[in-house]
Amino acid sequence: MNPLERSVWELALPFQDKRGDKGHAEVVAYFAIRLLEHIPADRNIVVPATILHDTGWSAVDNIDRYQEWPNEQKNDRGLRTLHQAYSIAIAEDVLKKSDYSDPEKRAHIYQIISQHDTREGFFSKEDGVMRDADKLWRFTPVAMVRSYGSEEAILADAENRHGEGFFCYDLSRKISEIELQNTLAWWRRVGNFR
Repeated sequence: MNPLERSVWELALPFQDKRGDKGHAEVVAYFAIRLLEHIPADRNIVVPATILHDTGWSAVDNIDRYQEWPNEQKNDRGLRTLHQAYSIAIAEDVLKKSDYSDPEKRAHIYQIISQHDTREGFFSKEDGVMRDADKLWRFTPVAMVRSYGSEEAILADAENRHGEGFFCYDLSRKISEIELQNTLAWWRRVGNFR
């Protein structure tokens, strides 16, 4: 990460990973940075949006009841909208404290965060990279550990997630297939860990 990204990361750290999804922010940032090596999107928008997109979960009341995934939260549009609004408020504060001075880029970051879990489709290259990175996390062992109890459940969910429009970029779909195979290999070595 560059110095500005590191500043955003440090300021956002107290608000990260509040749904029992330890490592989510770090893994999503990793995928975003890797995607940016191949997709011509503005890193100064993508990386801060990636770091800040789920910070709003830290402000959701009774978050402990949403620790398990999948659950009613997965389909609760109101709750998803609420965490997005909280994430924007936190992002505004963090970007101000980090001296992120470009108002147009800040506005783009807020727009990405504002509907990253509720918007249909992708409105910009930066939105596509951030949201694809967020979705790629779902194919990693970290996500699978908290989500599924069997290899069949992993495969069924993965099949649903490879449908048309799930990813913005074909590269993301290819990465998800690799991550899925790595996760399944890991699952078979470890066995049922619940």
